[in-house]
Amino acid sequence: MARAEEARRRLLAGDDWERVKKELGDDEISPLPGALLPALKLREYVGPTVVGSVRDLDVGGISTPIRSGTGLHLVQLLEREPARTPPLAEMRPQAEREWRRRQGDRALRSYLDELRDESDVVIAPEIEVEAEIEAD
Repeated sequence: MARAEEARRRLLAGDDWERVKKELGDDEISPLPGALLPALKLREYVGPTVVGSVRDLDVGGISTPIRSGTGLHLVQLLEREPARTPPLAEMRPQAEREWRRRQGDRALRSYLDELRDESDVVIAPEIEVEAEIEAD
């Protein structure tokens, strides 16, 4: 915890992030890409605890040390893009594909239910054993 607090103090004083990382940080198992990441993607890299803390930061802000399952983290929020709801015209093809997929799932489920209702299914244990022996 002392190293993380010292790193934060130095960063707030204007020290270079890479130098502080090299001198006080640990090697990263999976470094973050140098691009904007949606919260769900960021969560895959650093976990939910860190993502929750990032949401509270102002742009340019540096977090206090954040403890997660993988250790202590310091996070600086470089940029934030506001959430937006895409226009319907942009989402329409995706929505139609999803609707067709769900309709197909419903039709298949209905068909299987009808087959089950109209059929007498009996599981014969001796046949299962013979089938397993033949498969070996």
